[in-house]
Amino acid sequence: MDLDFDLDELVALFGEPTPLSHPELLDYWFRYDRSDGGSVTVTLSGYERSVAVIVRCSDEVACSSVRIERCDAVRVLEPGRKTLEIVGESPPVRAVLALDGDLVLDLQISRP
Repeated sequence: MDLDFDLDELVALFGEPTPLSHPELLDYWFRYDRSDGGSVTVTLSGYERSVAVIVRCSDEVACSSVRIERCDAVRVLEPGRKTLEIVGESPPVRAVLALDGDLVLDLQISRP
């Protein structure tokens, strides 16, 4: 089973994927530049069912980086608020990404 996501919704949220993307392999890289000078990069691997999120404070400093494997879906929750959800069932994980939020990434991991 591949990672479930709607490419059109992600493009509407982020803009076009970066040149690092390989659509033929279901690999997409998106970058969002925040008004505070930071940026958020999201990589999706549809075939490998993984998602990585890199939050940068500046071009030189990454504040955090998270990679979630065995994901089931990536969904845009609220386009106007620029939020999306990353979910997986085994192990149970849910991450909410708010591109313009004060808390950019909220990661919840449950015990199986």
